[in-house]
Amino acid sequence: MSQINGYNIVFKASDKILAGTTSNTFNITPKVKESLTKEDLGTTNKAVTGYDSDFSVEGVMELNETEQKATRLDREDIIDLVLAGKPLDFIYGDSAEGSTRRKGKMIITSYSESTNADGEATYSLSCSSISKLEKESASV
Repeated sequence: MSQINGYNIVFKASDKILAGTTSNTFNITPKVKESLTKEDLGTTNKAVTGYDSDFSVEGVMELNETEQKATRLDREDIIDLVLAGKPLDFIYGDSAEGSTRRKGKMIITSYSESTNADGEATYSLSCSSISKLEKESASV
């Protein structure tokens, strides 16, 4: 999966390649295990046992890599994607050649929609990584 400029997250659902922008959040939180034993003499020991990551995605578009075009998904396509509940492959990061990106598997944990008086709807997807994040270099 490559990326088209203007998007910093790309994910794949069935045969579609989708892209969006994260809402200025991409959180990586260490899982910390604490232990306290008699031998520790009252000092708590902490160790990182893994990581959780979560992020929000807005402006989801379907990408046509051959033509380097993006088409906005309609509301029903997005809701169907959420309700499918399937893990999706994703890549997070800059598409500039030589930059480092992270890839893994994610699930969509929530869908949020708001509409204004003019009937224009905006939506956001909240996502969580369900796999180890792996490094990859971007190539144009």
